Amino acid sequence: MEYTSKFHSCEPCKTAFAKYITFILKRTNSITGKKYTNDPSIFAWEVANEPRVFTKENEKAFTSWINDVVSLIDKLDSNHLITTGSEGKAGSNDDLETFERTHNNPKIDYLTMHIWPKNWGWYSSSDEEKTTPIAIEKTMNYIDEHIKVAQRLNKPIVLEEFGFPRSMESLDRNSSTKYRDAFYEAVLQRMLTAIEKNEPFVALNFWGYGGYGKNDPDNGKWNIGNDYTTDPPQEPQGLNSVFAEETTTLNLLKNYIEKLNQ
Repeated sequence: MEYTSKFHSCEPCKTAFAKYITFILKRTNSITGKKYTNDPSIFAWEVANEPRVFTKENEKAFTSWINDVVSLIDKLDSNHLITTGSEGKAGSNDDLETFERTHNNPKIDYLTMHIWPKNWGWYSSSDEEKTTPIAIEKTMNYIDEHIKVAQRLNKPIVLEEFGFPRSMESLDRNSSTKYRDAFYEAVLQRMLTAIEKNEPFVALNFWGYGGYGKNDPDNGKWNIGNDYTTDPPQEPQGLNSVFAEETTTLNLLKNYIEKLNQ
């Protein structure tokens, strides 16, 4: 982490990144003929996927880099929202005040948070019955404390990523989704409650929809030519995917979409 954090104070690195951003934002879609900056199908730009402060000593350099990138995007494109892509506290040295300080920028239009109970050790497949409620409780606390930051900064916040495996971390789409559904329902209900209470927790994205993609439930490896099922190629394929056959999870999602539309 100490080595990676050097990026934020590496002038050639930052210059190269700025050139990349400029190239992307000035691009014209070759199919539609629309400039990206004028394309209404683009919701927002985010600085990166899970940019991290890495160390306490790096916060100043990180914040300066974030602000510079946000200013560049704002200069190039006045039509779209800007966010950072942060995990929240988890990407801020596990410190909520660091997250708040690094996002205290009026050009950052909304905040993001990510929640991964398995990766963060909140859930264990060896004792699902005991650890799933623990994961749900910790998740509710994580959401609540980030809502408070959003209120103080007067910005909306989006749960940009969250995921939960099937029973026993099975990659088989026919295995039980009992615990995943319980976790999903708790998160969905929390957002519905937030909207009803006019809290700034306004949207979420579950990770992720695998559709009719095919995976190998025996080893989970991805090889060139295989379907993409939302999980990164270096991770077990289908671990966090919601496939088209998983009707209980899909019906749960549809039910909450209907509630939100009421």
